[in-house]
Amino acid sequence: MVSRTCGSCGYVNNLQNKFCENPTNGCHYPQTQLAFEEIKAVEQAKFQELINKSNLDRDNTIQALQQELKSRTQEIQSLGKLCKHSLELSSKQNGTINDYKGMVAEVRSAYDELMGGYNHLEGLLDKSISSHKTTLGRVDELENIMKGRVLIKPDKDTAEELNRRVKILLQVALDWQKRTAPVDVRLTPEEERKVMELINQSK
Repeated sequence: MVSRTCGSCGYVNNLQNKFCENPTNGCHYPQTQLAFEEIKAVEQAKFQELINKSNLDRDNTIQALQQELKSRTQEIQSLGKLCKHSLELSSKQNGTINDYKGMVAEVRSAYDELMGGYNHLEGLLDKSISSHKTTLGRVDELENIMKGRVLIKPDKDTAEELNRRVKILLQVALDWQKRTAPVDVRLTPEEERKVMELINQSK
């Protein structure tokens, strides 16, 4: 054998070509198991980076919210004691009850405001945890798609998915074909963001 027919576009490539070199449509479909493994390794590395970043953002957000909740709780407890003390003074000193009523109203207003902030922070914490679970679910779904489906002759759905991702990469990074020669291919952070947005939008 001195040539190999591309399973995606039918172009006849040289046997040593790892990727399809069809000049008509820029197919660039992997032609060998090694090429598939390189693509799989690059995508898995990017998935792992996404997981690590998501975990770091989640931990930082949860830690900040927990610290804020702790601070708010202490303020609420302090105001609660002040409110109780004010009520006790009001009941004992009838001559200054009107003054104490104003103080109690002010303390209660501050207490209600802090409770509103406390509830808002709880909502942000729940939203952050829910968003993190959604992100991990999406990453797990993409990893499950990758596992066991990179073959020399993939089925139609897998081939279409690979072609779609290659087109997205070419759309975001016009020089992607030149950059696929080395194994340690890297996209810029902006390119990675655009690629993930396009993959998610087209799902």
